Amino acid sequence: MLRKVASAAVIAVALLVLAGCSTAPRDVATVNGEPISFLDYCALLQIQRGSQGMPIGEAVLHDLIRQKLIVQEAKRLKVYPSSEQIVSEMQAALASGAAVTAFRGLTEVQIRDLFIIPELAYRNLILRQAKLAVKNWDQELRQFFEANRSQFDLPERARVLLIAVPDEKDAQDALQLSRSQSPEAVVSTVMGPDSPFTRPMLIARDGTAPQLRPVADAVFKTPAGSWTPIVRLDRPVNFTQTIRAQFFLAYVLERLPSVPADLANPETRSQVEMAFASTKVPRNYIDEMLQRKLRNVEVHVVPESLKSVEMEYVSQSPVPHQH
Repeated sequence: MLRKVASAAVIAVALLVLAGCSTAPRDVATVNGEPISFLDYCALLQIQRGSQGMPIGEAVLHDLIRQKLIVQEAKRLKVYPSSEQIVSEMQAALASGAAVTAFRGLTEVQIRDLFIIPELAYRNLILRQAKLAVKNWDQELRQFFEANRSQFDLPERARVLLIAVPDEKDAQDALQLSRSQSPEAVVSTVMGPDSPFTRPMLIARDGTAPQLRPVADAVFKTPAGSWTPIVRLDRPVNFTQTIRAQFFLAYVLERLPSVPADLANPETRSQVEMAFASTKVPRNYIDEMLQRKLRNVEVHVVPESLKSVEMEYVSQSPVPHQH
């Protein structure tokens, strides 16, 4: 909801760069002892274009500014995410294969601060507005749930350790290693000890991308505590930014049956509340709130290559800002 300019993976990388650029200048690397500065790195990032033609550095900075305003508004209205919300959402994100690959290279603190907290703040603002519009929240929420119960059923799932490699020989080597090493050791050896693949991933039978359907099919034909056969896709797929894979192998840690939706389940209730709130709150509610905030926002940008963003907000403000 907060990410409309570039893919999550591209934004994750750019956010890290801008986080570095926003502090005192540092070196991003040295070559034969000579430095490459963060400011030079920022400048080159700024000339890269996103899908809509806007410089990536500029687009991500706009995203960060809006994200910050959403979190500030949640604090002002006393709906800042609770510790319980943050922990629960972090656990869900780190158990998701898609999230693990999208957030590769980020620390858990960065995932929390750049993605989890802003997204929860967004949701909490929507929920607050919806509850103001509904006289009997619990009663109407229950009625909505009963009318749409099947939409919230949990599909059959599996927790797996996954290996994704470009060559069949790599997959065969992994299978050979599995005869003498633990699944965790096999994944660490083949994919690398710092790879996100060393963490279990949650795969849903009905939620797998079409191109990876053969992998899910193999997982759900394999009992817990066993390796799947090697799965060869018809063509290689870009599984992550850095991994283009055609051969897959998974160790099934646990099989989880489908579960009928229960409003008493906190995760289910959260999903139902957001779905219900979306029927009560105008789609442009957050956008309009942001537009009001942006008219009076004070932004100070450090890198010269991104100063145009600061000038844009100054030109919109009715009151000149001093730095």
